Amino acid sequence: MSGKFEQRTDARANALAPRIWEPRFQEEFPTSGGTSASLPCVKLILQGLMGFSPYQPNAGDPTYCHVGFHGGDDNHPHRVTVYAFDHSESGATCNRRLLSENLESPDLAIDVIDPDTSILQGVAFYQPTEPVNDRKDLSDARDFRWIVDFESEYLYGRSLEKIEDFYYPKLTITNGLFYTLRRTGSTFRVQTPEGGHVSELGNIAHILAANIYLKPTGRVNLTVNGEKLSLEAPAEIYIYNECEVDNKPCVFYPYDVLHKERRNDFYLNYDAFETDDDEEYELFLVQQNKPRDDEGDHVCQRRHPFLTDEAPCAGSGYGAGGGLP
Repeated sequence: MSGKFEQRTDARANALAPRIWEPRFQEEFPTSGGTSASLPCVKLILQGLMGFSPYQPNAGDPTYCHVGFHGGDDNHPHRVTVYAFDHSESGATCNRRLLSENLESPDLAIDVIDPDTSILQGVAFYQPTEPVNDRKDLSDARDFRWIVDFESEYLYGRSLEKIEDFYYPKLTITNGLFYTLRRTGSTFRVQTPEGGHVSELGNIAHILAANIYLKPTGRVNLTVNGEKLSLEAPAEIYIYNECEVDNKPCVFYPYDVLHKERRNDFYLNYDAFETDDDEEYELFLVQQNKPRDDEGDHVCQRRHPFLTDEAPCAGSGYGAGGGLP
């Protein structure tokens, strides 16, 4: 083990704090669907192997968020599927407007027209609980900090060097409130291969979302491989990037403690950034529990068939900011 790694972790003994993502939204969660008093929004729902990072285009500008998609490897290829629905109010019949399945390196774009800037300028990250010293102290199911954040104290505790143009496609979200839509029921830990450094994660964010609040004249324009679709609120856009072979979910063995590639696809995140000579953390299942079907205010597609709670294909984050190069 490198001296650099030992010095970093010794200085951070028992430091398991999740990083505050800026800008932080800690007010009451804006009502967003399911009631006649709901605020008009287009809900962006994100599940699968992705990277998230906030950034400012220029000093003084509102913060945006990059969402990058990981292509996987030869053993665990990941493909993008996009669904879009309108009439996404509770009790209404959702109208599917678009379905694009099993896309490899697609061209994706989301443009927000006339956002409700009285709610948000740019993007923000829902974090109602005061700064905490441990993930287990997060108290709100929608807190964005349920995401596994490689730059939080419970992992590397610093800004990491991302590999240029690794994530593709890379969405730039210019306006929206990001939050956890659904956590795993199962619990997890991360540790280095020899067990010298262990962090208990507990539940982790399995599906993330961004509510894009719009003025009455607002809309969200979605482009998938040249096909353009304009959505008014209320609407839902689902973007999945999950492991599949021959249109079937990849098979994982979550209790295989010896082989990270068989246990889950968490190891693939390490293709996206440099860790110098630091050791790699691996994800281990601690307790298998039933999926949380009771969480989330989405209405059009409640459960994706590839959802695997004990080996989650989930987004990860870089909370120190700077975007994805």
